[in-house]
Amino acid sequence: MLAGSKIQIFNRLLSNGYLNKYTIITLNREKNYKYGFTVFLQKKETMAEDLQIAKGSKAEQYQALIPQIKGLLDGEPDLVANLANVAAALKEQFGWFWVGFYLVRQEELVLGPFQGPVACTRIRKNRGVCGASWAQAATLIVPDVEAFPGHIACSSLSKSEIVVPLFKNGEVAGVLDVDSELPDHFDTTDQQYLEEIVKLIAL
Repeated sequence: MLAGSKIQIFNRLLSNGYLNKYTIITLNREKNYKYGFTVFLQKKETMAEDLQIAKGSKAEQYQALIPQIKGLLDGEPDLVANLANVAAALKEQFGWFWVGFYLVRQEELVLGPFQGPVACTRIRKNRGVCGASWAQAATLIVPDVEAFPGHIACSSLSKSEIVVPLFKNGEVAGVLDVDSELPDHFDTTDQQYLEEIVKLIAL
């Protein structure tokens, strides 16, 4: 229950960011509450989400981004839409060279939603960093991609990489792949928060 005048409620919703995602349909005074209002909210399908770019340490940026990603995913059942928004949010916040998803399709990883230059379309198990992450069912941090055995050079500009597996029913269902044009760009902080982010995605 929200108390206050309609203007106060509107300003509270605005300051809390709800009006980025919802439209107020009506405000009805509750009979049993002198100053209470029931707020009816409806998703506004045509309104784009606005990402608030955070500053601070890497951990602080992730901590500010994760609630926004939760908001993007909330109530949306379509996997492609959710993967696309997560990739876009990560790219916009951190400015990485490439960020996107590969999904397991039979014996291959097949390219899914991504942000960045064109990429390899299919990757076999155990091939490259993505294929190795799939095979090992583990996050891989590669400070120098040229030194990684069997590295697949989708772009010569990529210098370091982190790949995080996505799980469904205990099996790897896909991977989140992030590339940087800088060497040794990723660390255990990225691993911690990216693993938390992929767990938010319903597969």
